[in-house]
Amino acid sequence: ATGELVLTVRPGADVGDLVAILGTLPADAFFTEHFGDVNAVLVFRRVPGDSATLPASVNPSAGPAAASVPLP
Repeated sequence: ATGELVLTVRPGADVGDLVAILGTLPADAFFTEHFGDVNAVLVFRRVPGDSATLPASVNPSAGPAAASVPLP
């Protein structure tokens, strides 16, 4: 769905990984749901009406244990 931001946290993620990837979320994003078993998947949503794009500096593949993936 438009406006959703999905964070996948893989086994082996440490506090630094989580802080780095959570820091890429827009300040107005709010947690909506989670799913997963081995990989924890956290879904956030932007406040309706705001842009759903991530900053250009975000690189979903930069971390080995945590990744951010916006959904179309």
